[in-house]
Amino acid sequence: MHLTVSSIILARTPRPGRGPRALLLLGCLGLALAPGAATVDSSRPISRLAEMSLEDLADLEISTVSKQTERRSAAAAAIHVITRDDIRNSPALTLPELLRTVPGVHVASLDASVRSISIRGFGGRYATKLLVLVDGRSIYTPLFSGVVWEAQDIPLEDIERIEVIRGPGGSLWGANAVNGVINIITRNAANTQGGLISAGAGTEYPGFGFMRYGGKAGEHGHYRLYLRYLGQDNRAPVPGRIAADDAEYARGGARWDWDWGESQLTVIGELYGAETTQAYDVPLIPLPISDTRVEDSLYSGGSLLGRWARTAESGGKLQLQAYYDRADTNNFLLDEDRETLDLQIQYLLPARGRHEILWGGGARFYKDRTRGSQLVFYDPPVQSRSLYSAFIQDRIAFFDERLILTLGSKFEYNDFTGLEIQPSARIAWTPNNTHTLWAAISRAVRTPSVTDDSTNVAGFAIPGLILTFEGDSGFDSEELLAIEAGYRAALTQALTLDLALFHNRYQNLRTTEIGFPYLAAGPRPLHIAIPAIGRNNMDATAYGAEIDVAWQATSWWRLRATYSYLHMDLDINPESIDFVSAPMEKSEPRHQARVESWMNLGESFQINLALRYVDRLPALDIDEYVSLDAGLTWSPSDSFEIEIVGHDLLESRRLEYDSSFVNTAPTQAQRGVYGKVTWRF
Repeated sequence: MHLTVSSIILARTPRPGRGPRALLLLGCLGLALAPGAATVDSSRPISRLAEMSLEDLADLEISTVSKQTERRSAAAAAIHVITRDDIRNSPALTLPELLRTVPGVHVASLDASVRSISIRGFGGRYATKLLVLVDGRSIYTPLFSGVVWEAQDIPLEDIERIEVIRGPGGSLWGANAVNGVINIITRNAANTQGGLISAGAGTEYPGFGFMRYGGKAGEHGHYRLYLRYLGQDNRAPVPGRIAADDAEYARGGARWDWDWGESQLTVIGELYGAETTQAYDVPLIPLPISDTRVEDSLYSGGSLLGRWARTAESGGKLQLQAYYDRADTNNFLLDEDRETLDLQIQYLLPARGRHEILWGGGARFYKDRTRGSQLVFYDPPVQSRSLYSAFIQDRIAFFDERLILTLGSKFEYNDFTGLEIQPSARIAWTPNNTHTLWAAISRAVRTPSVTDDSTNVAGFAIPGLILTFEGDSGFDSEELLAIEAGYRAALTQALTLDLALFHNRYQNLRTTEIGFPYLAAGPRPLHIAIPAIGRNNMDATAYGAEIDVAWQATSWWRLRATYSYLHMDLDINPESIDFVSAPMEKSEPRHQARVESWMNLGESFQINLALRYVDRLPALDIDEYVSLDAGLTWSPSDSFEIEIVGHDLLESRRLEYDSSFVNTAPTQAQRGVYGKVTWRF
């Protein structure tokens, strides 16, 4: 497999080798960062431990819960924020590794590049009930519902914070924000001035590098440019199975921010390319029934987003946003080219008495061009879809804003199910600055994907027969009614607690029903096809709790512990003959726990430890496990930093998840170590 700089611009060419390729990337950026482009800010020190106190964390301003700026401690939702400090002190090199730190989020690797990331259950290679945004741009694919994580190598160095809502967010963010919303917010260009170069290598990561440069764009603006490369080695195969999973990623982009006081303009653009290897189990009608093929997959694309905001003298705030996104996927099963155009407007009315009203609307248009194979195809192969939406939210304050009631709803019209209404009511009581009680009730939906509507996928085969998973235009939206409550407190200046409880009631969940067999000519030879069709014949109940405790033990030592509990009960309609969905309730861990320690040793050294427990997954025959990550950082000066990180140190290898939807061979996570050098100038 190979990946070159040219693949960033959506082309395929042979590669000279990983080392030369990485050097080529670094050289390109070196040319891009020719001196004299801008004034360099070299006064920024490298952080040793957390710059934010626990009190600062409580006062941290967030925007995902209500699309307005509010204090995290007073938000009426189960929200966790991965801050810039967390990112800087984490041993993670990739976004999925970073999300392992969030309570209630289950991150499991199927192989070196493919992940199952879910919140409060219903995981899988493409978890359908989780909405993921990058600076307000959705990366949830409408083709089959979910996120293609293997195409999302977002540079952690440019992330300001990640706001993770555990629970529905449909009243503002729309369909598919069912069990949670992950909102990745990148840094303002004004905060990334000067240059940064980091590079490293390790046992599981043969090479990686990141280069960034930021400067001024006129009197009121700033910009930055960046390039990133990451290589991943093959992991250990499951005994008795053929597997290959090495991967390479390259990404480059730019951001501009202008601030004129009353108005701000942001423009963000990027291009990316990725190439991954996987072993596919391919059904064959003649004996030997199935075969394993090792194939490469290419992912490439780019996006351009513009956002303009203006605050009027009256206090009203207007925001306009538009983005274009293109994503191409090429593998031996299916080629897909997708274009998305999204337009949004929102306006915050000046406050009147107790009321603060926010309204908005949007339109999204996308076009999918698929080129299928004998194993997977869509009918029709080219489909254009549209989505129109509007929302309104009223934030009502009582008792000098000690009690906040927020009522709102999203109204969406899609091509599959028509009008969808997703209301919510949230209430937060903050009797003083150190305690908050909150509760919420919400409705959210997962609307059908193109796959639910019009796909045909060859599944399992026996001589003369093949089971095919087929879409159906009658598939309806999956629904959730969620009741949540929580308590957030600063018990002392050095001890904080965040507790969330939830009870979710799902209806019309997808099942797989057997239809009438028919004679099919493809794939050859002539055979009998047994259709498996998606239907809405399952309900479910899930409940659980999530706890997050942080303790500033001394000025140089911080500890944090999290625990999450999840219980799921599926209720399949007695008339259903579904044979696929029942194991789902035992495919997510019932218990998860994590303990982290950040410790400064003098002025120059820092040690970070993270111990993680994940319960067993009986339906997938995955054992429980405990993993330990450890990192040592040496900062000899304010501009230079050296890190050595060991991950999964307690065992040589383990299986974390098994494949679903796409029948690829899983591989085992391995103990590893990497070194990294960072230079700021």
